[in-house]
Amino acid sequence: MPQLSLLRQDVIKDEDWNQRTVLLSNASSTSTLEEQNSQLGLIIQKRNDEIRLLRAERETWNRKMAEMEQMLTGKLAETSQLREEKIASDAHREAQFTALRIKILRLEAQLGTQRMNGNIPCAQLQFERENKTAEIAKLRADLNRTTTFLDLDGWLYLEETASWYKALDQEMSFDEAEAYCGGRKSHLVTIHSQEENDFVWKLPETVDSDSLFWIGLKRNWNKENAFEWTDGSSVDFTNWKDPPSTRAKTVSVPCLHCGSCLKKTWSVHLLQHIITHASTRRFRCSKCDTTNHTLAELKRHHIKCRGETIDAIDSKMIEEWR
Repeated sequence: MPQLSLLRQDVIKDEDWNQRTVLLSNASSTSTLEEQNSQLGLIIQKRNDEIRLLRAERETWNRKMAEMEQMLTGKLAETSQLREEKIASDAHREAQFTALRIKILRLEAQLGTQRMNGNIPCAQLQFERENKTAEIAKLRADLNRTTTFLDLDGWLYLEETASWYKALDQEMSFDEAEAYCGGRKSHLVTIHSQEENDFVWKLPETVDSDSLFWIGLKRNWNKENAFEWTDGSSVDFTNWKDPPSTRAKTVSVPCLHCGSCLKKTWSVHLLQHIITHASTRRFRCSKCDTTNHTLAELKRHHIKCRGETIDAIDSKMIEEWR
């Protein structure tokens, strides 16, 4: 009996130990979970701080962008106002230029009349001549300053025709070029004298080109294939390299030859560059130009047309381009 009692007591002690072990294990697990929750809370707080900083930075950038947009709007308005002022200033200078020319012509006419009038005393004539010569010199100086201002955009003035001229270098067909320049109160150049022809012939030098340049002469199929200027003026001067046939069946317009070997002559081609012309009240025009040769020339020089190889191009395709 005593032995049985001892055994029972030992069993009870073992059960008590197991219970203590479970309690200790549960306490340890609870402590680990609290530490994890604490670390997770720190991470969440850190992320929230980062989000707040990003939001603040975004608001700063939005404010800066709004300020920049407001500034750009103001600059655009200022630029628009300056452009309008420039247009008004150009118109005013153009009017001054015309008035100066008229005044010079009148003074020169008066001076010529006085020279021919023998009834005026020599001393008086000399005095008036000196005064008017000085006034003409002053007006010419003003005219030169105005001309220099107006010539900043490449326009050149010919006194014989009282017109402005400009050579332009940009690809465009003949009809497109005439329409483009017409929309800017100018037109393709018309030539009515050898002096004007020589002057126009030098214009391509201003764009560093030795190509062929459009002039404003075009056939009128309703008038027996005759040539006429696009501005309606009379064809009272020509300078053909080879006189064109009136029976030509291809669409053609004259071009001005450039280069010393070509003697400032005209030829009929399908395409090339453009020269624009405008009167003293119509001197505004942007760049225009065009490129074209006969099909034989294109093949001979291995040139490409509109990105197409020459062997793939026929006369019908060129007609469609026109």
